[in-house]
Amino acid sequence: MNRRRFLASLPLLALAGCTQRTSIDYGHVNATSPAFGYGDPLPHPYNCSNGGESPPLTLKNQYPTGKEKTWAVTAQSVPASSRGNDTETTHPQPVTHWLIWNIPYGHDLPPNVPYGKTVSSLNNATQGKNDFGDYGYTLGCPLTEKRFLSFNVFTLTGTITADLNIAEQDLVDKIYNSGKLQEVGGTGAVVGGK
Repeated sequence: MNRRRFLASLPLLALAGCTQRTSIDYGHVNATSPAFGYGDPLPHPYNCSNGGESPPLTLKNQYPTGKEKTWAVTAQSVPASSRGNDTETTHPQPVTHWLIWNIPYGHDLPPNVPYGKTVSSLNNATQGKNDFGDYGYTLGCPLTEKRFLSFNVFTLTGTITADLNIAEQDLVDKIYNSGKLQEVGGTGAVVGGK
């Protein structure tokens, strides 16, 4: 199974056995948000009713080693129908909403991270181009179909150098092949639809 399928299956597997509304720890990174619980609808102002600004994310390693230096986060959505819902979809493939890496370890992601190739408030963390052509987080409003938005989080022992136009799968492969990956985790929410 390739890494994309593995990462995409994590929210599905976790939600299937989940009895509480909480974020899911896939590895050793516990990613949560004060704005939503795992699998809940993304609330205002992070949904399309306000243009879809980036939600806050709290990042914490469950078992820190002291070698952690940076975080990387990818955000992708898949049709809700791929999660067992009968909703018809217009985008059957995953959509990349956000690629951000070299976030200093110990920093959480605040709400409404600004657009740009670098984020000065996050020690010049790098943002790659998403599927909407933006350098930053874009929800892609209006969303006429219900989708599941996954925030995948990686802890690294150093920085990653990558082209700003890198595809999400290529960034994930670069992270896995860097020799710097320590932990993986994530959370997710439902977006769009009626």
